Amino acid sequence: MADSPDIIASLDDLAGRYAAILCDVWGVVHNGEWHFPAAAAALARARASNVPVVLIT
Repeated sequence: MADSPDIIASLDDLAGRYAAILCDVWGVVHNGEWHFPAAAAALARARASNVPVVLIT
């Protein structure tokens, strides 16, 4: 039987494991009416840790 997958609490748990972050804009960074401050903050922390962030849509 396979092990259970890891539960990811935040992007901070993953950012150091990868060479870059590809992040969808719609539904992740905003929903067309409102932006999501927690998403922007997480991406800013990744960039501050020298992890490239690429926004895609």
